Amino acid sequence: ATCGGESHQVLVGNLQELRDYIVSEDEEATLPTTFTLISDISDDIIAINILPNIEKIIIVTLHGQLIYLDTKDTSSRQAKQINENITILKSLIINDTLYYIELTHSLCSFNLNQDTNQLLLAENVADFDKCITEDELVVLTKEDNRLQFYTLANDTFNIKIEFPHPEDLVSAIADEKECIPLNVTALY
Repeated sequence: ATCGGESHQVLVGNLQELRDYIVSEDEEATLPTTFTLISDISDDIIAINILPNIEKIIIVTLHGQLIYLDTKDTSSRQAKQINENITILKSLIINDTLYYIELTHSLCSFNLNQDTNQLLLAENVADFDKCITEDELVVLTKEDNRLQFYTLANDTFNIKIEFPHPEDLVSAIADEKECIPLNVTALY
């Protein structure tokens, strides 16, 4: 669980125990000792994910800091900075790779298992989402509102198919300047 505002906090523990604690009618109930509260994160939290293959929890912050917590000992932490001058608008983790949109609307990737530099995958991106299979991404471009389906394989990112919005939607967008698609969600 995470909360923002003035203090950026993360609570790590068993979800069922957290639920039991929250719905408990016992006013004397205390947070289970198996939980760890992390309250010294100085940046807005964009995402929290579990990386089961390396038994780590990863916290992604607004300005590109990656904080790794060991799932067995959450007091053990490592931090890594993607890039000094970065603002992340959205992020997803797929197969140990962090995909994210920067403030410049560039879609980039960063391999979480290696200390590799970020890779620029596409520019002019409004939004993106993973598809049914974990080796595909759907991207909505920002200025021309095209949907692009990419395949991911061995650090390569190739367009599989691309198409514009339907003509009736394009004409509705032209009539209503405020109505510009900015979000894509893959349903499966």
